[in-house]
Amino acid sequence: MRSLPAALLLLVLTSPLGCRGSTPSAATGGAASGDAVSTLPAIDDLWNFEEPAATESAFRGLLATHGEAPAAWRLELQTQIARTLGLQKRFDEGRALLDAVDRAPDVTPRVAVRSTLERGRIANSAGDRSAARPLFEAAFAAGRDSATFAKL
Repeated sequence: MRSLPAALLLLVLTSPLGCRGSTPSAATGGAASGDAVSTLPAIDDLWNFEEPAATESAFRGLLATHGEAPAAWRLELQTQIARTLGLQKRFDEGRALLDAVDRAPDVTPRVAVRSTLERGRIANSAGDRSAARPLFEAAFAAGRDSATFAKL
């Protein structure tokens, strides 16, 4: 596998969420239809990077109130909860949540990319850059190969 150029790796390491336009249809791979799906909140709009604990609480509240949402949306939301845990230095909890996401039967390519990306971010936040880099490279490659990266 080719290594990411340093500038791109820096972008991945420092970008906020890296997922613009996280609409329900994007979260479900563009297959969304119906009023229930179109009313799901855009995950990115709820992020507050200065208050990861508050963001975690908001995201967990969304999971509780949108239990009937498409699995892909719920799983993607869980990847972002994992990110909030990493930002709170609760690395083991974040990794455990990503492990659960990865074991789910409904993992879409988008969710898989997000899970790998957040796993890299957690490793980076924990100070383990040698573990983070191959995860960022894998997320980039998987996203590029599945056309998911253009939506992230």
